[in-house]
Amino acid sequence: MLIGTDLFYELLLPNRRTRIGYPVLQETVLGWIISGRTPVLTNPRTNQHSFLLRENASLEQNLNRFWEVEPMEQTILTPEHQACEQHFITHTTQRQDGRFVVRLPLKEEPNQLGTSRRSAEHRLLAIERRLEWDSNLKNQYHQFMKEYEELGHMQPVTTNEEGQPCYYLPHHPVFKETSSTTRTRAVFDGSAKSSNGLSLNDILQVGPTVQPDLYSTVLRFRTHQVCFTADIAKMYWQIIIHPQDRNLQRILWRHSPEQPIQEYQLTTVTYGTSAAPFLATRCLKTLADDNQHKYPKAAQVLSNDFYVDDLLSGTTTIKDAIQLRQELSTLLQTAGFTLRKWASNNQQFLDTIPEDLKESQQTLSLDNKEGVSTLGLLWHPATDQLQVWDNSASTSKDSTVSTKRNVLARIASIFDPLGLLSPIVIAHKTFLQKLWQDNLLWDEHLQQHRQEEWNHLLHAIPKMSQIYIPRKVICANAIDVQLHGFCDSSEQAYGACLYIRSTDHQDNTFCHLLCSSSKVAPLKKLTIPRLE
Repeated sequence: MLIGTDLFYELLLPNRRTRIGYPVLQETVLGWIISGRTPVLTNPRTNQHSFLLRENASLEQNLNRFWEVEPMEQTILTPEHQACEQHFITHTTQRQDGRFVVRLPLKEEPNQLGTSRRSAEHRLLAIERRLEWDSNLKNQYHQFMKEYEELGHMQPVTTNEEGQPCYYLPHHPVFKETSSTTRTRAVFDGSAKSSNGLSLNDILQVGPTVQPDLYSTVLRFRTHQVCFTADIAKMYWQIIIHPQDRNLQRILWRHSPEQPIQEYQLTTVTYGTSAAPFLATRCLKTLADDNQHKYPKAAQVLSNDFYVDDLLSGTTTIKDAIQLRQELSTLLQTAGFTLRKWASNNQQFLDTIPEDLKESQQTLSLDNKEGVSTLGLLWHPATDQLQVWDNSASTSKDSTVSTKRNVLARIASIFDPLGLLSPIVIAHKTFLQKLWQDNLLWDEHLQQHRQEEWNHLLHAIPKMSQIYIPRKVICANAIDVQLHGFCDSSEQAYGACLYIRSTDHQDNTFCHLLCSSSKVAPLKKLTIPRLE
């Protein structure tokens, strides 16, 4: 933002009205911006100065996390989380067909929202212009919206009650090449600001996390003899939004630019609203809690082995796996949820599943949610191996001179949740700390010796994708299972790792890395105070 120093602080003063000829200070989704003309100075001896104001504090703080000790986090429900939980318990019901009906957990009255139809219309017109340049995307997006309407997930607005609070969600297409089912889908923007600066997400409670984290889920996934994955087909679409809240989920759409713009209401939980993940996962938890006695094993898996809508679970024997799949599918069907994209390391288990419910891809991402991740933890069911895959390695340009900014971006893209590649990753983080100590500016070119060192490390990143690690860490029919931990430190870094050692009836011993964690040593040397 470019503005004179004195004028900038003048704009920050409270209760100051906008004056003609002066710029305006406005908060946007990208932060605070200043736009408009500055006053014309009549004194020829006075120079009018401007400067660029940019805040890098959050970036500096995130960078420090590479070498700071992570504190133990405890799950504590905040008052807002407790209110959201109570709201769900009080207002959630189930229809006769078993589907959940939920209310939006509002923390402010919806009449606090400004008008939003005009901005949603502008976004729709922009999308139409974009689709005219890509006929393939246009056909897929129109097909998606047509299916959305045919399934009843969006319904035309027939009446407009005067004074009824409404919010219009802008939307746009997202193409996900890795999806084996719906590659093009709509994403709705619940963070779009209304005329007074408030969005729907601003007045919604986010809700607490009710499922185990990815780290715990993948760790358990590595302990099963017969493992399997699946996901819930269009999970959000199976959960109904109460009719009283649907005016807050309006969209604009038309199938042709020649047609008038039509208003619709979204009738189901909508991806893009901040409360959607909580509402969906909380319904799964309710379904599990209500069926602990009827389906004890399936209810336990539903509570512990789901990461949003993805199932990562397993059993000891094939018989148990088949029975668990049947019970879990039956339990979820009672609420309108269907499990699909089944994959397993056991062919006999897969033979019991209809072809249309099997996963067609040979390699599965265990961490990738909506959108495309740069680097993900992959599982190969056929070989039952894990792989850390770097999807952006082919785009790296080793010949260009690097800066601290793009070095950070490249290193931060490495996603290794279990620490399977810690010995490699820690070398990259140590190099980043060296750049920090060199006091380089973010866009300053690396010195020659640093550039040579970085080129060497950069060549190692694609090679990480060539490392395959066994998914299963416990041998079959184990009679003795031991957990061994190791830790060490140096002046540059410190880390710890856990190994599982198991022995079968024939005294065969197997040992596998379970997980590890490493950190760069702090920049400030720590000393032990001596006793007087």
